Amino acid sequence: MRDQVPQHELAPRPPTLREALEEDGWKFKASTGSYEKTFVLTKDKSRGGEFTYGKSEVEKILIAKTAAQGLVIESGWDDVPVPGTAGVAPREAARLLDAAAKERLATEHAHLRVVAVRGANEPARPQSGEQEQARHKAPHEMTFAEFRAEASAVKLGPGHGRQWEVFDGKQSLGFADGPTEEGALRQVHKREVNNALYGNQLDAPPASSGQVWVCSS
Repeated sequence: MRDQVPQHELAPRPPTLREALEEDGWKFKASTGSYEKTFVLTKDKSRGGEFTYGKSEVEKILIAKTAAQGLVIESGWDDVPVPGTAGVAPREAARLLDAAAKERLATEHAHLRVVAVRGANEPARPQSGEQEQARHKAPHEMTFAEFRAEASAVKLGPGHGRQWEVFDGKQSLGFADGPTEEGALRQVHKREVNNALYGNQLDAPPASSGQVWVCSS
C-alpha cells in the first residue's frame, strides 16, 4: 500500500479561468456570462469633455467574455479577440486580457493625453517626472511640434474681424490670422513663447491680476 502524501504537501489546485480573472479584478456577471472591470486612466486635466475636463483621473469600464478563440473584449457590437488567450493557463490568459484592455484604453483615449492606465483594484503608482511634465506642460514650454499636436484652431466667421481662435484643450489662447490653421497655430505659439520670455525679464513690469503681455509675432 502506498504511503499517503500529507494534505499540506499536496500541490495547490490551479485556479479556473473564472477564479484567475476574478483575482485580477474582473467581476463575473451571471446574468450575461461576461466579466466587467473598472479601469482608472490618469490624464491631462486640460483635456476632456463636460464630465472629464479638469480631472486628472477618469474611470472606464470594459466587458470581456470567453469565446471559441479565447477571451474577447466587447467593443460596441463587435468582439475584439485577445491574442494568445486560447489554450493557455488561466492566470496567463488573465494577464494577457489585462494588458490588452489597458493598451486599448490608452489608444482609444489618446486625445486625453493618458499617461497611465491601472485597474481600480490596483494601487496608484507615483508618476515619473516625465509623465508629470507631460500632464502640466504650458504652451510656451512645448516645442512647436508638441504644440501643434495638442492645440487646435477654430475658423471664425467673416463678421468676426479675426480669422482663427486657438485653443489648448478648452482654454482659449486668443486669436490669430492667416490663410492656414498651421500658420495660426505657429503665430499663437510664438506669441506664447514671447510673452513668457518678456514676463521673465528683470525689467519687466509686474503683472497685475488678469494682465497679459502681448508681444508682436
